[in-house]
Amino acid sequence: MIEKETILEEVAKMFNANGIKPVTMDYISMDMKISKRTLYEIFKDKDDLVMQVMQHEMKKADEKIKKIIAESDNVLDAIFSIAEEKVQASAKSKTNPKTLEDLIKYHPAIYSSAYKKIREETYTTIFKLIERGKIENYFKKDVDTDILIFTLQKLVEIYENEQEFIKSKPPVAFHHTLTIPILLGISTPQGQEIINEKVKKLIKSKDNK
Repeated sequence: MIEKETILEEVAKMFNANGIKPVTMDYISMDMKISKRTLYEIFKDKDDLVMQVMQHEMKKADEKIKKIIAESDNVLDAIFSIAEEKVQASAKSKTNPKTLEDLIKYHPAIYSSAYKKIREETYTTIFKLIERGKIENYFKKDVDTDILIFTLQKLVEIYENEQEFIKSKPPVAFHHTLTIPILLGISTPQGQEIINEKVKKLIKSKDNK
């Protein structure tokens, strides 16, 4: 019997290429050469399949971030590696814009649940990184992490309502305009020195491409 993870991986590719609505259970059955009966033995219905694909993709992304953090020598290496990973992933992404549109339009409850979970995990990760940075003496110990997280949440809420503006700017622009100044502001002189060096390397690397 075909492995459930194999189905989730292949269906994720189908969603990314075609959007979600056109990828029916019949389409999956024919494309993967598996019976609809087998599909319905594994997934209750398409909603269940969409939810599990989302959970599978979120788990992979979360594991990748955790691996980066665990293998980083210090908090600033972790932060810049995560940022670079996200910029590269965005640049290489071949996801059909219809995928997100279909998720919001036809599976709103799944979208809402997934987005809420992503936000919660993101803010939890940020909190842990800031606290780690204080211990490593890269971030100022008097920085109130709760206030910082609250402010970031409000910034995100503002930008959520300005999707056209967001799409008009490359992800790297937000890193240089928002992320870097915020990092410098909460950093100790030791942290600021490392951040400035990393930014110089990023600029030099970009100029050489």
